[in-house]
Amino acid sequence: MLLSILLINTMWWVILFAVIILFVGIIRHENQKARERSDRLKQKLSELPDFQVSTRINGINDFYSFIVDEANRKVALITPASKNVINFSDIIAVELIENDNIIQQKSTSRSVGGALIGAVLAGGAGAIVGGLSGNSVQKTKVSSVKVKMLIRNIELTSVTVECFNAQSMLFKKEVETSNGLYELGKKNAVTIKDLISVIIDRVDSENALKHDQKKNTSISDELHKLNELKQKGVLTENEFIIQKNRLLQ
Repeated sequence: MLLSILLINTMWWVILFAVIILFVGIIRHENQKARERSDRLKQKLSELPDFQVSTRINGINDFYSFIVDEANRKVALITPASKNVINFSDIIAVELIENDNIIQQKSTSRSVGGALIGAVLAGGAGAIVGGLSGNSVQKTKVSSVKVKMLIRNIELTSVTVECFNAQSMLFKKEVETSNGLYELGKKNAVTIKDLISVIIDRVDSENALKHDQKKNTSISDELHKLNELKQKGVLTENEFIIQKNRLLQ
């Protein structure tokens, strides 16, 4: 009887020791994979031509790096397997996605083919819209958080930053919204979305200013031509005033 008890206790200790060894091995393996991902990200960043880092967001366990280059007006998304560089002017919209539902969206007010892109994408140019898709009930569990950029490029129409994934990061289908890794991933996602939104607004403002300057230059040229026609006697004073008022309307 005593021998049986000793054997059972010994078996449980062996099992516990094996579980501890397995757990430690998994942690070491994941740490090694994280170091390898970090090294690959650094290598890919060094391979980017003419790229100056002004803002950088490193993903959880180095699953990605999102980088902004203010000087050269570019953003880059680097993962251990890929790298994508996008010009500021090529970004059409940004979406914050949770559990595959778009919860926020910002789009450009630039026009393509005479139509405002923003009006097509989300109920008004440049709008940030909450609760665009899916159930509007507040969820307590989450499986993924992503940021998606829509790009003016036929070969690369969109780029997605996976800021949190319960399956690949925690080996779980979903986690509570109080989970620390989820909170960090959501914080990174919101920061990236806000950065891209600022870029969209900046490019829109610059394009609007260029348009106004071009328009003012065109009006000035037309007024100069009308004045020449008046000086040559082609237009009377009254005709000159009528044409000038039409231009200035």
